[in-house]
Amino acid sequence: MIEQHRKLTILSHLVLWLSGLVILFPLYVVVVTATLSDQQAAQMPLPLLPSGHFIENIHQLLVQGVGGQNLPLYHLLFNSLLMALGI
Repeated sequence: MIEQHRKLTILSHLVLWLSGLVILFPLYVVVVTATLSDQQAAQMPLPLLPSGHFIENIHQLLVQGVGGQNLPLYHLLFNSLLMALGI
């Protein structure tokens, strides 16, 4: 028969919650950074609260592209889709 210890159950849940937070924190930072202006994103330490530039940044990605390549985001996503389907 399997014995259940309350302290072990609480410790297991605590470890799982803390591990989940550690894993999800970088994703949170990416989403918050997507809402920042260029100047805010370049400052150190990086702000951890969202800003109001999300729509503007997404529009820039879709129209002007990523980095200095002038490739729109939909082109890069289509290329990734073709590679994934091919593999």
